[in-house]
Order: sequence, then structure tokens, then C-alpha cells
Amino acid sequence: MRLSSEKLLLWIGEQHNPIKINRLKDNVTDSVINYYGQQKPKLSYKPGRLLLDSGAFTATMRGLKLSRERIITIQERFNPDLAIPLDYPFKPGMTVREMRYAWKKTKQNMLFWQNNTTLSGRILPTLHSWGKKALQQNIQWIYKHIDADYIALGVIVDKSFTNFRGFFRDRQPSISIIRNLYNAISIIKRTTDFKIHVMGMGSSPLMLHITYYLGADSMDSIGWRRKAAFGKIILPERGERYVCDRIGNFSRRRPTIHELKILSECECEICRVNPTLLFTDWRARAIHNEFVIKREAEKARQLLNIGRDAYEDYLDRVFTKSKYGLQYLWKYVKLLVRYSPLTVR
Repeated sequence: MRLSSEKLLLWIGEQHNPIKINRLKDNVTDSVINYYGQQKPKLSYKPGRLLLDSGAFTATMRGLKLSRERIITIQERFNPDLAIPLDYPFKPGMTVREMRYAWKKTKQNMLFWQNNTTLSGRILPTLHSWGKKALQQNIQWIYKHIDADYIALGVIVDKSFTNFRGFFRDRQPSISIIRNLYNAISIIKRTTDFKIHVMGMGSSPLMLHITYYLGADSMDSIGWRRKAAFGKIILPERGERYVCDRIGNFSRRRPTIHELKILSECECEICRVNPTLLFTDWRARAIHNEFVIKREAEKARQLLNIGRDAYEDYLDRVFTKSKYGLQYLWKYVKLLVRYSPLTVR
């Protein structure tokens, strides 16, 4: 199935316990790992289009070993529009030799999915790399060997990753992540005709906008649901705020009086009817968070249709409102794009 290049794509994360049953108007992303232990795996919702991940990253972080045959069985059963073959993401502390070996196994699985499954032609290859030279070589290998419209950016790091000891489950805002993503995007745009999907960057309005501005064509938003479960709501043009008293080791930044006023103007189905549910019901927070992320993605599409300058002016205003130190990141992004411009979208 050929995906439209006429607008930016946002894939909304769902799972076996869905927030909404009717997803026919949505691009939905899900993971095999959510169904891995079920005897008869079955979707509990109806997607418009489905991007089905192998679950490899989650399994890697949990120290689990996945069966290639089991993943293929579930993916073929669900018959997605796009399927990510079982890959081998890098873990903090890996040596370059270990990363090379993990990439070798990832390439083998891409070819296996393409040549031995009913998913051929619907593969979303995942790019991992451990330096500029590896980045260029790995992109060209995928371009030469895999029949795909899109390429997904997975773990894009440099050799300093062998000494990394920080939190790695989500893409945290940082200069190094932005630099590595932009390097990958610029090389892909310059040397291939792939559209670019960035994994794990669509759950915060600010990072969503930065990623689209950098040149991504598609991204997924999965964390909106996890944030809701941990007592967080997403504010338009801002980020997450903590609104309940759940116990946990995570940011407890609460909304200001001004931000509560912004929240009172939200048009999601929860805020329009009973916004107090945001403080007590995680599903209500999830519905609100999804609404905000979709609105932000639509705003990005509209502004980029007008022109990159219009989008930049808007983001200048948005990042000026940020009180938590992300202005420096936006300044760095603008410098990257200004002095290393991408091929025109």
C-alpha cells in the first residue's frame, strides 16, 4: 500500500486494551509485544491504517528474547499496512563491535521478512547506526536491498554511546539526539527518495514540532497514553503537567494558573463536558492527550503548507513561552536547518 506524501503523518499508539474502539479515521501504531502471549491474538479496535511494530525495543529494554516466527505469525494475522521486522536496537554501554553485530542480525531479518513472508512490500525498515560513516553505509544498504517507501529512524547514536548511562526508554530532549536525527534526515533526503518516520518523538508538542521542522514526514505518538496513566496531561503548545497524586518517580510539574485557563479553553470531549475528570480518571487524560497531540500535528501540516518561514515564526512564539529551558534546543535546531538546509520537501 502506497502512503500519501501530500501531508505529514501521525500514527496514534493503541494496544489490546484500547482507548477507542473506532479508529477508522486514524493511522494507528501497535506492537506485537502487546499480543505476544495471547493464544489467539486479535485487535480490539478497528484501525484506518495499521503500523505494527515487532516489539523489539521494549523487549530489549526488558531483557526479553522474542521468537522471529511468533512475530511473523502475529503480524501476518493482523495484516498491517506497514510492518517493522524484528530488529536489534542498541543498548547503552554496547561496544561498537556489539552494535555492528546487532545491525548484521537486523539486516538479516529485513531480508527474511521481504523474501519469506506475506508482508513483502509493506515493510518499514528500521535504521540504527553508531557513527557518521555507519549512518551513511546503513542507509545505503537499506536503499539498495529493501523495497519500501518509508525508512524508520531507530537508535541513531555516535561512538560516545558506549559510555552512555542515562535514561534511554524515551527520546529525551538533548543536543545530541537532535544532532544525530538531523544527520540521518539530511543524508536520507540527499541520497534517497525515502520518506522518513521518526519513532518515539510524537508524544510531546514541542518535540513533535521540532521533529517535523527538522524534515521528518511521519512519526508515532505512543507516550500520550503512558503519560495519562502516570497522572499527566499534555497542554497545547507546551508539554506535560502533573495533575493527580499518583506515587511514582517522575516529574511532578503542575500547571500554573495561566495554564489552567488554557486548559479551560480546550475543545476535547472531556474538557467540553467535565474537565474535572482529568484529575481523577486516567482514560479521560488519555483522551485529552490524544486530542492535543492530533491538534498539534494538524497545526504543523497547515503551517508547512504555507511555508517553512510561517512554521518557524510560529515555533519562535511557542518556544518563547517555554519556561523550562527548551529555548536553547530550538535555537540549535534553527542553526542546523539554516546552515545545513535540507533538500526541499
